[in-house]
Amino acid sequence: MFKKRAQGLSITTVVVAIIALIVIVVIIAILTGRLGAFGAGLESLGNPTQTCGFQKGVPKETCDEKTEVSIVSSDATAQGKKCCKIPDSKSNNPPSDADCKKKCEDDQTDDNQACEDEGDALDCLTQAKNKFDKCMARCQ
Repeated sequence: MFKKRAQGLSITTVVVAIIALIVIVVIIAILTGRLGAFGAGLESLGNPTQTCGFQKGVPKETCDEKTEVSIVSSDATAQGKKCCKIPDSKSNNPPSDADCKKKCEDDQTDDNQACEDEGDALDCLTQAKNKFDKCMARCQ
């Protein structure tokens, strides 16, 4: 009789394939810009290595669900409390178009002043103009 041996993939091949798949997903995330959005999403949860006060929050027993969000912090968690924080205005209530444009203009004034203080003003002013144009594009 013939001895039949089982055919299959070795464990090493499977592990290498999984690692390759993970690397491909990370590369795609980086190239499409999705990794930054992921990091911003994590940031909104709070930082367990920082205190509640440092993250502009207040340790409380319960958060007001209408105006506050609960974030992770080192001290509030240790005290058995929640770190309650009022969400940044930019995430819930975007500034008006006029406010946005005013901020861009103020930033441009500051940048232009900094460029005048610098030695290589032409390159600096070009960068400041590009920054201003991008800021104004976000306002529209």
